[in-house]
Amino acid sequence: MRNNKGFVMIETIIVITILSIGLISLYSSYNLILSKASTKSYYDNAEHVYKSYFIGKYLENNGHLNFSGNFKEILIEGDLIDIANVFEVDAIYVAKGSYSNISSKDFLLQLDGSTINYIKDMDGYSEDKNNVIVKYIERNEDEVLNHTYFATVVI
Repeated sequence: MRNNKGFVMIETIIVITILSIGLISLYSSYNLILSKASTKSYYDNAEHVYKSYFIGKYLENNGHLNFSGNFKEILIEGDLIDIANVFEVDAIYVAKGSYSNISSKDFLLQLDGSTINYIKDMDGYSEDKNNVIVKYIERNEDEVLNHTYFATVVI
């Protein structure tokens, strides 16, 4: 009879190596899914609609809503810096005119992914008034679980 102990040991090492590689790839995929899920977007909750209303009124009172065209990104500067810091505002957009103009591919390419998704899902768009779209980011200390909020008000 031959001694097969060396073969069994090598076979066991190979099986453990293959299983380890499989588990590592599953773990990295799972980790990627968790990181994507940790940055969630929330649309039009009451708190952010309320904040957006005050931001919209501020923009209206200071002449930021008078512009030509269908869409404008409001630069956060001057007094808006203080408001943006207090309300955790990341970006402010104003849209008016036809919804098909702001939902076209050419227009959406200049925006980030979460804003594109929000504009595609946006309800209550008014074509004859200014639609103030505000993007909020709630930053956490560990920078892993950031939440993005959007709210729209018609001014």
